[in-house]
Amino acid sequence: MIPLIAVALWLLLAVHCVASRTPLTRRGLRRSELHLLIGTLIVAIVWLAEVDFRAPAATASAIPMKTPRASCASLDTGMTRGEVLRRMGDPDENRSDEETRGPGATALVYRASRCTVRLFDDRVEFVD
Repeated sequence: MIPLIAVALWLLLAVHCVASRTPLTRRGLRRSELHLLIGTLIVAIVWLAEVDFRAPAATASAIPMKTPRASCASLDTGMTRGEVLRRMGDPDENRSDEETRGPGATALVYRASRCTVRLFDDRVEFVD
């Protein structure tokens, strides 16, 4: 919002400078030209303050990650699947661990927080 106001101010000063009826001087600037110069400096300062010059971060993987609402540190053993989903949101991956851990075992993978929630009968058994 502030950059838009600064640009609008600069445009107003530019129109004022062009439409000014004061005669041109041999040396120096007319008052309207001085105002336009000061406005240009203000717009440049505002623009430099608003622009982020850091390089864009490279993507870590080709799989898009969802941003969780909470971290895995906020989970406790014994919580229900519903409580986990309310705190963490939908998982990036929902795996069945029945082959390795037995019937009723699932794993909820959250890539953004880099953790896996291991459930047994829809209750948190442990968090990796």
